[in-house]
Amino acid sequence: MSIFHEVIMPQIDENYYPLEFLDLSTANLDTKALECIGGPNFGSKEYGFLTECEHLTEVRLPLGIKTLWNGFFRDCSALEKITIPDTVTFIGYYCISSCPKLKAIQIPSHIEQIRDGFLAYCDSIEAIELSPENKRFVLCDDVLYTSDMKTLVRYPIYKKSEKYTIPESVIEIMGGAFEGNPFIQQITLPPHLKILVPNAFIRCTNLQSLKIEEGNPIFFTDQGLLYKKEQIYPQRSTFDLKVETKKLKIPKYKIRLMVFPKGHPATEIVSHDLDLDEVDAGFCYNRNIRKAEVNCVDIPKYFFFACSNLEELRLSFPVESMHVSSIQGCTSLKKISLKNQEHVVNISKKFTSENPFEGIDLNHCILEVPERLIEEYKKSEWNRFANIVPKPKREFGLKL
Repeated sequence: MSIFHEVIMPQIDENYYPLEFLDLSTANLDTKALECIGGPNFGSKEYGFLTECEHLTEVRLPLGIKTLWNGFFRDCSALEKITIPDTVTFIGYYCISSCPKLKAIQIPSHIEQIRDGFLAYCDSIEAIELSPENKRFVLCDDVLYTSDMKTLVRYPIYKKSEKYTIPESVIEIMGGAFEGNPFIQQITLPPHLKILVPNAFIRCTNLQSLKIEEGNPIFFTDQGLLYKKEQIYPQRSTFDLKVETKKLKIPKYKIRLMVFPKGHPATEIVSHDLDLDEVDAGFCYNRNIRKAEVNCVDIPKYFFFACSNLEELRLSFPVESMHVSSIQGCTSLKKISLKNQEHVVNISKKFTSENPFEGIDLNHCILEVPERLIEEYKKSEWNRFANIVPKPKREFGLKL
């Protein structure tokens, strides 16, 4: 019998203090058992109560708890089992997330609300079980919906279908709904879709296309990409795509790109006046893109994150800043070209120790910059590149 580290929390009564006054998220829980004071509302609305408790393998919550706030069990890398009591009515944003060894979860009878990111980055999940007495949710072909079938909550990571048609009754898709599913390739969206929460399709690395019926007043699809119509910006989110030997063009609309499928077969991309701030609309995790030219003033987070086959990246606009995660994990990157720069591109990050070029071969990847800025780049964080060279005086653009 294996010995596990567990948290056993006592029954609730009026003599216990609420745990919102006790933060154990950074405590060392490397003990066989830990008794702690409980209350009807654990943790806080902003911080996970058991975040990053690396030694926990099983957690049993006591009767009396009503709310599991945001990130309650986030980044519990050894957690294999969670027992949620029937008294819980609310599961917060990414409450149970980044628990890679968690194999199953049971949704108890009194759960009334589940927020975005349910079971995100829980890659070992093999079963989502729902209490037969629960009246607010329903499992339909292993997919979790609200009982009125208007909201898709979670499409499980273990579902092996290559194609899926979302029921016509659905009007909302929650954040992280399809997160991490490696099998899905084509999704037909419901005709009356009104709400698409950001990052619904993150890490769906084989998703090639989305489709929605014509006539939806908010969304439309073209060549597998999903757009939103109600943006007022002119000529927004325009792409030239090259799929194998076929050149595809997307006309300029008053629209905004919402989802670029992570398995889209485009190998070369030229984007114009791109304005993105959601991961689903970026190109992260795409393994088909080889060359990209992007016209952005600010390069948002995870923009090309883990694009493992990206070889050449060209930034045509004068870039002001780039998020630290934008090009991390681009292991095949051979050249970055910066055009029309007036100063060194600033890298925005929270911690100074973060490496914006993680995964890039800095000894062989070439960084092309305007000749007048070479010395400034060599004095900046970009000096990690061994080859900082002047940008050739030639036309800038990809051969499509």
